[in-house]
Amino acid sequence: MGTDPLPLDSPRWEELSHAYGDAADTARLLRQLHERPNTDLADPAWDELCGSICHQGSVYPASFAALPHLATIAERAKPGLSLSAINLMTAIVVSDDRREEPPPDLLPAFDAAVARLEPLAIRALAGAEDLRAVAICCGAIMAGRGFRSAAAHVFDPLEGDHYVCPNCEEQLG
Repeated sequence: MGTDPLPLDSPRWEELSHAYGDAADTARLLRQLHERPNTDLADPAWDELCGSICHQGSVYPASFAALPHLATIAERAKPGLSLSAINLMTAIVVSDDRREEPPPDLLPAFDAAVARLEPLAIRALAGAEDLRAVAICCGAIMAGRGFRSAAAHVFDPLEGDHYVCPNCEEQLG
């Protein structure tokens, strides 16, 4: 498989888990978002996806399989609308609550997608219109450069005052 993402029609999604069980629905949600990348967190697909692959900051094997698809969705979206994908990518990257270890065969594609995070965030930052967007982009740039603890501070609801929950888009802190 290498750095190619897990195909969305692969039966492997049923073997991967997320917060609520097998991840067959993750592939369906990602397919929907690939088809309409210019959606924001108001789209029910984002809500369902965020709640299952990054549930309260916890990540699962399906989270690692989904990240390369999120990078592609962010690349295809208009800069202001790529924030949903960038925010979720960053939350997955900085999470220190892995419910299961990621399958080793998914790590090359995951790592390649993490390397795309910084350029995606810089592109989105150029069009940032508010503090929330700047915080998401700054956290993503730090995560993309490997500064997970600094990025986690931006996204930590207990310590940072610019945390934006990728599921509910509510600013906490």
